[in-house]
Amino acid sequence: MNDDQDGQRLNPYASPQPVEALDQTAGPPFSFTSVVATGFQLYRRNFLAVAVVTLFVFCPIEFMESYCEYFVFEADDIGAIFRLDCVLEGLFGIIAYGSVIAIGLSDLRGQPLSSLAALRQGIAAWPRLFWTGILSQFAVAIGLLILVIPGVFLAVRFSLYNCVAVNEGLNGVGCLKRSMLLTKGNFAGFLSLGIFSLVAMTLLGAIAVIPLIVIPQIDNWITSAVSNLLVDLLLPLLTLIYVAAYWARVVALEGEVPT
Repeated sequence: MNDDQDGQRLNPYASPQPVEALDQTAGPPFSFTSVVATGFQLYRRNFLAVAVVTLFVFCPIEFMESYCEYFVFEADDIGAIFRLDCVLEGLFGIIAYGSVIAIGLSDLRGQPLSSLAALRQGIAAWPRLFWTGILSQFAVAIGLLILVIPGVFLAVRFSLYNCVAVNEGLNGVGCLKRSMLLTKGNFAGFLSLGIFSLVAMTLLGAIAVIPLIVIPQIDNWITSAVSNLLVDLLLPLLTLIYVAAYWARVVALEGEVPT
């Protein structure tokens, strides 16, 4: 097997190849700070397109959730609110995630993507994101139930499946195997990204509710939805950081910047 063949198989936008045929080298670890910095740059350069796709998808989700929380569910029925959030984000929110990933990858190729084109790609990737997401969450849940550590391990190793599903057209088990390959030998780096993301989401969640607690006079279903939308506009930054990590890993495995 020659180097040209290896490069073609690991090209992030080449036709999908069987996972078993991929080179099993782990490659050098990526730079955490470089990946985060690249994610910030992607977010800044593509903020308008990211904002359009995010608001298009999440406006109806947030207003529906907020209305149900204030007028349909009991005030203390946190379980019902959580289940509704999981269903809506699992069914529709992934379109926004896929669209943001497409925007980030296109920018890295030097081909900025419009919000409409990004939405088309997000919708096209929906079946792959949905099915692979179910498999990933099921495997992680089983791992957590058996002995926490296996669940954490799988969550970290599966962390690039969204990028793989959108960019390489892989689905299900093949998509998860590809993510395992790309994260191989870089567990600490991707664990750091996971911890960074959890801390960021916790802080953003607090920012969304603190104003409603401090100033109860403005606490209503509309202001609640709007505050959640503001958080939704910031969360794509985390998605783009993972896009940068995905790109860095593919480049490391190829040995050159994909063209």
